[in-house]
Amino acid sequence: MANNPEERQYNIRKWAEQAGVGKPLLIWKFFMAGKEIPEWTLIKALPEEIQKDKRTITYMWQKGKGKGEELIRVDVIESVSWRRTHEILLEQLTGDYQAFQLPEAASRKIELGDVAYTGFGETIQSTIFARANMIVRIHSVGKQNISIVDIAKQVDNLFISKPKPSEKGVIPVVEGEKVYFLSEKAGQPKTSLFVINENGFVSGSSLSIKAE
Repeated sequence: MANNPEERQYNIRKWAEQAGVGKPLLIWKFFMAGKEIPEWTLIKALPEEIQKDKRTITYMWQKGKGKGEELIRVDVIESVSWRRTHEILLEQLTGDYQAFQLPEAASRKIELGDVAYTGFGETIQSTIFARANMIVRIHSVGKQNISIVDIAKQVDNLFISKPKPSEKGVIPVVEGEKVYFLSEKAGQPKTSLFVINENGFVSGSSLSIKAE
């Protein structure tokens, strides 16, 4: 049984049971570069906010080259684990939203995230969902009220699908370098290399050099 009113309102234990896809994932340093939502233009990205075990970045997107008629706000919260993410989601739902109970996305036949809730109304203008260690909030904030369901699915898909390599591949650019000197003449130092593509996905490899 739930131990407090918040857990009775939103079943966090049920969330853990249905988070099968997100549990094995850990998404790190995710960012939006402007190509993530087709037919939309990224017009602003606010500086990231870092608080203990979570990192938040807010993005403003505009449909095409309009004048704010169709505008959405996307808040991306990155945490340290799926468990901590569920705790933050509960805080968001019972704090920021202050609703008795938002509708579950699944109850409206919307497949989204490990856990997802939507706003009220026939046109779904807002949603909040968790996937792995990420929370995403999307709101329609333009002059024209629009459904954000398809956009939310596109963002969610960024977390669970492997990036498709471009025809040219990912070309790493060295932005900085450091040289380390070993105190011992012999050994097998290991160097880790990471490449981040235009969608924010990381690929890593290690190189070991044996010195005698």
